Amino acid sequence: MKYSFTCTLDNVVLSAEAKDDKEAVQKLTVLGKKHVKDAHPAASPMTDAEWEKFLRAEWKKQK
Repeated sequence: MKYSFTCTLDNVVLSAEAKDDKEAVQKLTVLGKKHVKDAHPAASPMTDAEWEKFLRAEWKKQK
């Protein structure tokens, strides 16, 4: 399944292929942290739990 979310700071869409929600959270957290570090270095860091909550609220799933 394909999972994607849009960065709320600049509308960049990040996506990953994953077999389930747990794997999607892991992959999208890595992508999201890298994006924020590179594109928004002044942004406050988020914990893994905060990332998971954000992702699950915002992501879109496609088969």
